[in-house]
Amino acid sequence: MMKSTAYLALAVATVFLCTALLWMGTARAGTLLPDAPQFLDSGTVMKPNVVLNPNPVVDDKVIRLGDLFENVGKNSHVVVAPAPTLGLKAIYDAKWLTTIARSHNLSWKPMGAYDHAVVERASQTIIFSDIKAALLAAIAKEKDGKSFEIELDNRNLKFHVPVTADLRLSVNNLVIDDRMGRFTATIITPDAKSERATGRIYEVAKIPVLRHQVKPGETIAKGDINWIKARSRDVQDSTLTRPEQIVGMTPRRWFRPGIPLRDGDLRRPVMIKKNASVRILLKVPNMTISMKGRAEEEGSLGDTVRIMNTKSQRVIDAIILNSNTVQVPADGSGNPAAQQAWAR
Repeated sequence: MMKSTAYLALAVATVFLCTALLWMGTARAGTLLPDAPQFLDSGTVMKPNVVLNPNPVVDDKVIRLGDLFENVGKNSHVVVAPAPTLGLKAIYDAKWLTTIARSHNLSWKPMGAYDHAVVERASQTIIFSDIKAALLAAIAKEKDGKSFEIELDNRNLKFHVPVTADLRLSVNNLVIDDRMGRFTATIITPDAKSERATGRIYEVAKIPVLRHQVKPGETIAKGDINWIKARSRDVQDSTLTRPEQIVGMTPRRWFRPGIPLRDGDLRRPVMIKKNASVRILLKVPNMTISMKGRAEEEGSLGDTVRIMNTKSQRVIDAIILNSNTVQVPADGSGNPAAQQAWAR
C-alpha cells in the first residue's frame, strides 16, 4: 500500500513538473508574457502608437494630419484645417482632436479634457524700423535733398510675411502735404498685401553745438564743434546756427555738450584784463603817438574799454587791437588839438 502511494505521488509530481515546463516554454515563445515583442500573424512588426504634437509650427496655408500627430504614416499629408494667419496661433482642443483622429482611423485618445494643440504659422517679421526706412527713402526722392524726419501715426505697424519671402517693401501712392506737414502712402509687402501709412513730416536743420564742455575763458576751436539735427520749427531765432558764430568765442558759463547755443551764451575771449599795462596808440595827421596806459576794465578784441594815461592820469575810451595794444579812436570833432592835449 505504501509503495502504491509513493508511485502515485511521483506521478502527480511528474505531471506538475511537465505542466510547469510547458508553461515556461510557451511564455518564452511570446504567447503569454506582456512584455514580449508584438508581431502580427504575417510576421511584421505592429505600427508605433500615434502621438499628439502639442506645438506644431506650419509654413503652409493649411494644417495637415502629420502636423498634429506623429506616426500617421501615408496619411500625414491629409489636410484637416486651414492654417492660422501669418504670425498668429490657433488652439485646437481635445474634442476637436478626437474627432479628427476618429475620422482618419487613428488609434489616439486624449489623456484628459485639457489636451490640446497650439498651431503656429511660421513667418518673418518686418518691424517698424524697416517700414519707416522704406518711407524715408520714398519721401527723400520728393524732397530734393532737404533734411527731414517723419513720425508715423501707427507706431505699432509691422508685417508678417512667409519665411521664404523677400523682406523688401514697396511704397506706392505717396502724397505729401507740405502746408500741413503730413503724408499718406500705401505699403506693399513681398506677398502683395497692402497697408495704408500716415504721419507727419518735419523739416530738420543741422545745428552746431559743443562736442564737450569748454571752460569759460577758453577759446572754442573748430574741433570743439559737433552737429546735431533739430526740427526747424523748434529752432529759435536766437539760436546760433553757423559755426563762425561759435568758433573763436568763449562760453560765458558752463554749458552741457550737445545743446543748441543762443545769442548771449558766448562772448569773445578776454584779451586785456583789468589793470593790465597796455600801449596806447593815438593817430593824428602825419604822425602816430605811442604812450603807456592801464586798462580800467577788461575787454575782448574790438571792444571799446576805458584806458588811463599813466602819465597824465586822464581816462579815455580806446579800442583793443591785440593783447597789449589799444588805439584811441578819431575825435568826433575832428580837432587834433584835443586828442594831443589828452596825450600829454
